[in-house]
Amino acid sequence: MKLFLKCCLVLIFYSYCAYSHEREGKGNIDFTDSSVRVNKDSVPEVTREEIKRAMERIYLEKGPKSNSTPKPIMETIEKVRQPDHERWHIKYLVDTDEYGYAYILLPLNIKKGEKLPLIMCPHPTADIGKDRVVGIYKESAKDEKEQISRENRQYALDLVRRGFITFAPDRAAYGERRRPNGTTNNKAEMVAYQNELSKKYPGWQLSGKSIYDLKKALDFLTELDVVDSSNIGIIGHSLGAWDAILLTAFDERVKAAVVNSGGMVSYKPQLWKDQKEIRAHLSNADYKLGLNSDANFFLRLAAPRSVLYQYSLFDNLNRGNQQLLECFRELTEYYKKVNKSNKADINYYLHGYGHDFTEESRELAYKWLEKRLSSKE
Repeated sequence: MKLFLKCCLVLIFYSYCAYSHEREGKGNIDFTDSSVRVNKDSVPEVTREEIKRAMERIYLEKGPKSNSTPKPIMETIEKVRQPDHERWHIKYLVDTDEYGYAYILLPLNIKKGEKLPLIMCPHPTADIGKDRVVGIYKESAKDEKEQISRENRQYALDLVRRGFITFAPDRAAYGERRRPNGTTNNKAEMVAYQNELSKKYPGWQLSGKSIYDLKKALDFLTELDVVDSSNIGIIGHSLGAWDAILLTAFDERVKAAVVNSGGMVSYKPQLWKDQKEIRAHLSNADYKLGLNSDANFFLRLAAPRSVLYQYSLFDNLNRGNQQLLECFRELTEYYKKVNKSNKADINYYLHGYGHDFTEESRELAYKWLEKRLSSKE
């Protein structure tokens, strides 16, 4: 009998060891008395909050403090009634001595007390800035190709016609935010603006400035009586796509984001799997801005909100990202982990049309936004 009991105890002991070994082989172990995850090498997993603090330090800390500039007040320059919407030309204070300029497009005949979803529409690279996404030009298109190109970038106009309120701002150095005697050379205007920005805020870059300005805009937009502040989206093409993923990463008021032909990630497996490497990367005092590398972190900060990436396999401006699918596989698993329902609303549409926002892509994007933001769906 004693021999039998000893054998049972030995079997139980080895079963426990096997179970423990199996648990360790699965990688992360979730301790019930702590929110911190530890990997098999006993290195604490970098949390989302740590990533957020590091990215804010890198992109926003060198700019003005959030409470050091006045709360932006919208000033209406002009209201123009169009056949299917109303366009407000506005300006708003983004710094103590600087205004931002934008259009707000509103559907006609909004009912009293009705609140509509808001979609931010940062523009692509274009000297005319916000006019590009609203479809405003001084001259007619010279040919059919140019007309199609214009239509493929007027997403603010398209979306107001679908019942959304849309906001189309000028990025710093574009549109009405160019120098008084500025040129149509985008790079020259950005360099000139960056030089002036560096005098006031040494080390602050235009990418951080764009995030800051969009956040300031949301401060007053969410207080408009007609805006449903619980349903805010953002959509952007090319340069506007970068602004879309940047704002989504840094402002949780954004519920859904469409990123088209921009905001692309250079997938670095070590920035997902190696906790020591991640910490070293984020804590580096000599950290250099690298948007494509930092997109590994922007994408995590967007979770678990809704994101749609649209990308051409033949985009001449985004070559060399062969590991795109590997990154999205990693990201999908991350979304599932941070979402309590174990779901991932991270979506991808890959096509072969080049660096463009074609009718097919736009139609997909608009329906996707309607499903996530519109109360009618």
